[in-house]
Amino acid sequence: MRGKLFIALVLISLNVRAANMVVTNEIDGTVDASSYDTPPYAGLVFGYFTSGFFNMYPQFTNSLVSVSRGGASLQNQYEQQQPKYSPGPFALARTNGVVAYDFILANDNGSYDSNNVYTYSTSLFGALTNVYNGTATTNEGFQIPIQHYMLGANVASVSGGDGGSVARNAGAMQRNLDSGSPAVDLWHDNNTNGMNSNLTDVSGNYWFFALGHLTPKTALAVCIAWWRGLGLETNVGSITFDVANAQCSASNKFAATSISWDGAKFSCTLKADRMPPSWDISACVSNQVATTLWGDMPTYGAVFQWTLKLTNMPVHATYNVKIDGVTIAQLTDTQLAAGYNLATNDVVSNPFNQQRTAVLYSIRDKYGVDHTTLLATHNAGSSGLYGRDLINFQSDASGLWPATHGPALVQNAQYWADIMSMRTNYDVRTFNAAQQTNHTLTVTAQSAVNATTMTIGTTHWGQ
Repeated sequence: MRGKLFIALVLISLNVRAANMVVTNEIDGTVDASSYDTPPYAGLVFGYFTSGFFNMYPQFTNSLVSVSRGGASLQNQYEQQQPKYSPGPFALARTNGVVAYDFILANDNGSYDSNNVYTYSTSLFGALTNVYNGTATTNEGFQIPIQHYMLGANVASVSGGDGGSVARNAGAMQRNLDSGSPAVDLWHDNNTNGMNSNLTDVSGNYWFFALGHLTPKTALAVCIAWWRGLGLETNVGSITFDVANAQCSASNKFAATSISWDGAKFSCTLKADRMPPSWDISACVSNQVATTLWGDMPTYGAVFQWTLKLTNMPVHATYNVKIDGVTIAQLTDTQLAAGYNLATNDVVSNPFNQQRTAVLYSIRDKYGVDHTTLLATHNAGSSGLYGRDLINFQSDASGLWPATHGPALVQNAQYWADIMSMRTNYDVRTFNAAQQTNHTLTVTAQSAVNATTMTIGTTHWGQ
């Protein structure tokens, strides 16, 4: 009955308005997604989620570190993972003069009910003021401001019901609400929008790998649910062109110059201020892509809006839309006038998509995993691609703790060197990969248009 009590409390508390997460500075801290985020699934949900902070806020150098471990319950996270891995990323945030962030999935390890989740998440939220030292919870003297968020519990790959996940999700939501944070309703958001607890969807595409691990499309669904559950921005940007008058009529987070229209071809120099989070557009683990999600959960395909709109174009025409000479779509004048969402474009060679992929792969470099197989590229005895990475850090931290704990852990030379290597050798590279550049947009009629029959300033053109 205690688990049911929390579910009832959440339903009541959902009417309480909690502050959305607003990004005003770099996001430094940790993400705990348990085995959802360990090889051979490393860099899926963590990569998709954290890429959003680089892509949506390219003015900031973010430093997020995975503290995930396969099989770790929330109790294990509190007593083992948090005290050895989290002090470094949290201390880096303090060094950078920003609040630290702590994102935690209510995983299914431990078979918890809602009260268990609430209890252990309360302990996790108490860090680092109080932290486990290997024997007991003590005040280690840390003075670091930290914003903690529970990320809910996902639909589970079980038959005959999913009550355990619903209860865990309820406990996580209540913990957030009691902290004045958004209630991230991961389970209901995904379930009501099309994800089920079967291993496959109606098309035979996998929602889950063995033991309930997320496929790329499921990881993307989780990322989207987290992003909007936290109240983060999803309106990436938009731009509208009045083609007949060769001008930009509205722009948000885009800039356009050198606009021209010759009756058959529209072109301009286009620069976006930012882009949506990254996800796997080309095949990754088990030869799967994330973008099959749009067919299964179409509402999620409309969450991130990055809209290109062209009005006052010839009717009954089909146009090739190109970025830097690469065809990214073939659309009618009606579709262009309604607006095309660049966020869900899945053309691998699209320069925008290539840049988003570069950000994702840079995050995986920091993780020390292959870009597509998601398997570790080295062991702890050697450094990563550009220096010491997450594999090295987790190994060094495990070797030091609990004999060295609290502030002494952060002050350890090797421990801190690993933190700084991840920052300077990987996060800075990811920051650079997210910086926007100029592109050439061309929209060309597939069939010739008789420019002499144009009536300038109207939406009707000569047949």
